[in-house]
Amino acid sequence: MKTQLLKFTVFLLILSGIAASCNPEPPIPEPPIIKYPIEVSFTEYSLSETSCQWINLTYNEKLIIINSNEELEKYIACTDGDYPAVDFNKNSLLIASGIAPSPVSRKNCRSLQQFSEQNYIMEVGLSLGIAGVASNWQISIIIDKLNGVSAIELIVKEV
Repeated sequence: MKTQLLKFTVFLLILSGIAASCNPEPPIPEPPIIKYPIEVSFTEYSLSETSCQWINLTYNEKLIIINSNEELEKYIACTDGDYPAVDFNKNSLLIASGIAPSPVSRKNCRSLQQFSEQNYIMEVGLSLGIAGVASNWQISIIIDKLNGVSAIELIVKEV
């Protein structure tokens, strides 16, 4: 009887070991370590080939973050046709504008960098002409959709 009980106990221990090894606990993944700053890719957005123009811009060197067509329509007026489409399910549109002390001969977004989960810096470069007449400038770019509330600092440099 003791032999059968011992065999049965050994059998249960072996069976328990097999059952435990078949369903191991998955390891808990470590959260990825993000090294900032991150260079953010973007595409310039232009109205130059359309009959549309920007409206309601403040020209105060602040950024406007647009995440829907309804928001975008507050800043665009078209006399004929329509403005270039933006897929707001995947993208956000950033519009920067300001006033330069003289005519702007060239303007571009030099970089957009992410410094934390919600903090960015956008650097704009302006090439200015010689005349002393102030002029408005505007730059718009499309980026991957921004999550939640983001703070984007605008830095404007003469190049």
